[in-house]
Amino acid sequence: MLLQINNLNKAYGPQQILSDIALIINRGERIGLVGPNGVGKSTLLRLIIGQEQADAGTIRWGEGCEYGYLTQQLITPSELNVEQLLAASQQQLSQLGQQLEQLSNQMAHADPDQLADLLERYGDVAERFELRGGYELDYRIDQVLAGLGLSHVPRERSVQALSGGEKTRLGLAALLISNPDVLLLDEPTNHLDHQASAWLETWLQAHNGAILVVSHDRAFLDQVATTIIELDEHTHQLKTYPGNYSAYFAAKQAERERWEADYQRQQVEIRQLQMRAKAQNQQVAHNRAPRDNDGFIYHSKGENVAAAVSRNLRSAQQALERILADPIPEPPKPLAINPTFNPSPDGSQQMLSIEGVSYQREQQPILEQIDLELRPRQRILITGANGSGKTTLLDLIAGDLQPSTGQIRYGPNLQIGYLRQEYQRPKPEQSLFEAYREGLLGFNKDLINELVWSGLFRYAEVNRAVGSISTGQLHKLQLARLIAARANLLLLDEPTNHLSFDVLEQFEAALNQFAGPIIAVSHDRRFIQQFAGEIWHLQQGRLTRLC
Repeated sequence: MLLQINNLNKAYGPQQILSDIALIINRGERIGLVGPNGVGKSTLLRLIIGQEQADAGTIRWGEGCEYGYLTQQLITPSELNVEQLLAASQQQLSQLGQQLEQLSNQMAHADPDQLADLLERYGDVAERFELRGGYELDYRIDQVLAGLGLSHVPRERSVQALSGGEKTRLGLAALLISNPDVLLLDEPTNHLDHQASAWLETWLQAHNGAILVVSHDRAFLDQVATTIIELDEHTHQLKTYPGNYSAYFAAKQAERERWEADYQRQQVEIRQLQMRAKAQNQQVAHNRAPRDNDGFIYHSKGENVAAAVSRNLRSAQQALERILADPIPEPPKPLAINPTFNPSPDGSQQMLSIEGVSYQREQQPILEQIDLELRPRQRILITGANGSGKTTLLDLIAGDLQPSTGQIRYGPNLQIGYLRQEYQRPKPEQSLFEAYREGLLGFNKDLINELVWSGLFRYAEVNRAVGSISTGQLHKLQLARLIAARANLLLLDEPTNHLSFDVLEQFEAALNQFAGPIIAVSHDRRFIQQFAGEIWHLQQGRLTRLC
């Protein structure tokens, strides 16, 4: 046993996050932790490492067990360079190496009666040092940096001078190099291209410890996870699904089908009980004994009938009350993205024209001679290595940047909806609804209903302060604003990042039904496989169509 959690509870004020969490992690297990945005997955990781304190419960590590934690945001002292950060991450391994050296020196001068004890201690430390890969550290550093696409980065470069993606990959590299017993990973593939993701999967499959990973990368979880654990947003407890993501998704689909069937069956039962109660009520009124004396026969039979009908009425009403006291909730409606126009069926109208566009940043060429004609209903997915200029191209199309040379022409009535990978965060004191409604026209009540009917948020969440919601919920907020904008051209920059699986699968289905053109950038292998459109590749500033 490497880690044992018992009866863990956590709440923020009146909001319950975790309830009676129980989990045991053994060596060799690779667990994917999933659940809706904001449900508390990252909170659980922070509790495990002691970054936050639980309200109740226990967290117990195995003897000598060491862990490594990758957060979604790498925070480092501004003065460190790459070499220093890597060295700082190996402190525990360095300490083991120092212990070996000290024990070796002691054994060289030890009395015979002390030697046996020193040899035993040396063997224990040497075993831990070998298990952590101490004898192959230099090789592993080179191997990990190359695998994560960082071998080109000078070791003396300041960490603060790296891009956001490079910082995240460097943090992951430092963690893998340290080779702890338990890896706790929060969205490790968000800034990795296909090659780096595939390399990481192979590395983790060979890891001799245990892994607990929060990820929205379905292909990654298919390759890495041996168990999926879902944090339920209603019970705030963990539910275990054996197997990888595909097995989990199949199980969830079956659960959803049962939910819909149970809901429809209950709705039929409610209607039948309502009709039965109405009919019984009418019969009670019809069989009510007259006030004059019509004779003994009527009263003796009529009163018995009325009593029976009244019992049936009460029975129907009580059954209806029991159901309505705790009804099966209606399954949420599928997401839908409706543009402000109906594109011409022949696709003849030109939506966008990019003519000889180049872009330089600090005299360094990023894009060169980009040409593209976009038609209605055309769908383009752009791939390329990190830093190749994909986001820059989307920023140019959106008008956030201006071309160094060339021009971009926009069709009439074009309205762009841009789902950014990195966006300006709303003011922390704003409510979720206030951040949602900025720039939108309409009455508050109608806008709130639209937000809730999208299935992205519940009524109880619309007044929460933006500063208290998770990164995933912020991304979901941007998705809600994209839907509300009724754009007729969608620009999507890594749209699957930070979206939970329930939202992600619906979003992909909504994109398939969207009537307008789409230009998307993605490293998500499952998203690319399911994207019904053209694949273009950006390399060395040039954009070329692959298929």
